[in-house]
Amino acid sequence: MLAARAPDNPASLMGFFDRAPQSDTAQLLQRISADGPGVTEAQLALLQMPVLIIGSDHDHIHPLAYAHRLAGLIPHAAFVEIPSKSRDPAGYVTRFRAALAQFLKGS
Repeated sequence: MLAARAPDNPASLMGFFDRAPQSDTAQLLQRISADGPGVTEAQLALLQMPVLIIGSDHDHIHPLAYAHRLAGLIPHAAFVEIPSKSRDPAGYVTRFRAALAQFLKGS
């Protein structure tokens, strides 16, 4: 399913199997899988600075629905949806850079 819908996701995940030393990679993957945002929804609601949330469809590791939810929890968040890098690599880079530049101009 991932290979069909979001080919960058399995390619990224499979890259971990080629990393050396394997013991370091195993520790890294354990830390990643146990990690979380480190803040509560209530803490997000208290943020009083501009925040840019960039989301892309076809990313099952970082779902678009999560980006929308996160943007809704932060009072001054700006949300921008950009093309998937697996479907439109050039568009992904162009739109990401444009969104970031626009955000920084307005901050």
